[in-house]
Amino acid sequence: MGAVALGLDRIGARFAMPRGDLVAVLEQAREAAADSGTLVEAQVTAALARQLAHSVARDRPAARPLADRAVELARHLHDPITLASCLLAQHDSIWTPGTAADRVAIAREIALLAERVGDRERQAQGLLLSSTAELELGSPAFQATMTEYSYVTERLRQPRHDYLLLTRRAALALLHGDINEGDRLSAEAERIGESVGESDAGNVRMSQLLEVVRARGDPAALRHTAELAVEWWVGVPTHAHAVAAGFLARAGDADGARRELDVVLSLADWRAERSYLWSIFVGELVEAAVAVENPQLCAQLLDDLMPVADGCAVNGALVCFMGAHAHRVGRLYAALGQTDRAQDWLQRALALHVRLGARAWEAETSAALAAIGGSRAAEYLSHARVIAADLGLHGMTAGMAMQPDASPPAGPPASLRQVGDMWVVEYHGRIAYLRDVRGCTTLPRCWRARVSSWPPSTLPAPPACPGGRRLPARRWIVPRSPRTVTVSMSSPTTSPRRS
Repeated sequence: MGAVALGLDRIGARFAMPRGDLVAVLEQAREAAADSGTLVEAQVTAALARQLAHSVARDRPAARPLADRAVELARHLHDPITLASCLLAQHDSIWTPGTAADRVAIAREIALLAERVGDRERQAQGLLLSSTAELELGSPAFQATMTEYSYVTERLRQPRHDYLLLTRRAALALLHGDINEGDRLSAEAERIGESVGESDAGNVRMSQLLEVVRARGDPAALRHTAELAVEWWVGVPTHAHAVAAGFLARAGDADGARRELDVVLSLADWRAERSYLWSIFVGELVEAAVAVENPQLCAQLLDDLMPVADGCAVNGALVCFMGAHAHRVGRLYAALGQTDRAQDWLQRALALHVRLGARAWEAETSAALAAIGGSRAAEYLSHARVIAADLGLHGMTAGMAMQPDASPPAGPPASLRQVGDMWVVEYHGRIAYLRDVRGCTTLPRCWRARVSSWPPSTLPAPPACPGGRRLPARRWIVPRSPRTVTVSMSSPTTSPRRS
């Protein structure tokens, strides 16, 4: 009985769809093995927990106690493969916003256990889940983990894993702003996934298509995708109509967005959605709430987002990056008329997008800062336009064309200030960002003093060359002699680009 149930479990099913028949078989197998303390009991309990975790919202609360029981059994059985499977169930049972730090620890243990026994397939799974949680936390470490995941997965030489790897390469292309390449890889991956019988291939393609269409910003495509979302996510109507509301808002159809928003708010369980789809769900609700000027919903969404405001929206197991939560927090504060807080949170989002290399989102957050107004609006707008043009985001470019160019700010043409762990450098309407490295804290002192050199005895640390992007104003800390450090500035000659 247990072997049959586990075989059916491996076939899998599409996320957020009822799976009553499979759950019933697993429950029967678990009852048959109950209190036996065997590997079969641990494995079947873990399989049941995972199926419930990936089912519809009403089934998910039952997953965690089952997963915890499976892990408890497996730790006493001293079988690494079984323990890794049970830890996977535990990971998925807590997969909800705000749990990324806990999930990183579980996923890393899965990868280490699998590596120890030579289970490369499970190791790759653990690495992918680790990278996902790291990205949710806003850590650039996700890139290194993804590199290791790619290395392990390539050597499996299995069609299904070729498909999984291609979908994540599509996700990385989208994250870095190469929208056309991401779209191409995603479509190719869907074809491979369908050919090997991957049950979730269509779901992954649809999720990545959301980011493709959002980034391109074409109103007709946004409206069409809103219709597709409602047709596709039949198992999670709250998610489907939230996506439709957000995309119609982006298309400029406030009336359509309001209708879809009304559908979401009329569903009794709309606040019960806490799966790994939540970040996308709440992000699209934010777009709609801002567009239809619903202050009560904006305030409610702000309360929901604040516990995870320092993290990022990631759809599934690194299926798609959907921006920093700070971006939505800033947008909500702006809609509520709290401009100072809006600017602060949007600047945090901008710094995080720069650190992660999320160029399309860097442009969108810059445009949001420009829309707020203020002395730096023209600089942010110029920065957003440069990136959008560089990435070929014509819809975003057209949208920004509607924003008037603000007058250049009065006062000095250059500034340097710290936002979080990033330094914002501005010069004659150009903006660039530096990571906070040794030597950066001295720059404002040099800048304010308007000097060309500074005795090294007054510096808090030896000079260092900040990494990251090329600055448009070509500012360097240049050693001139063993006893001086010079701050050099020249006129801007190039647009902000990564080097």
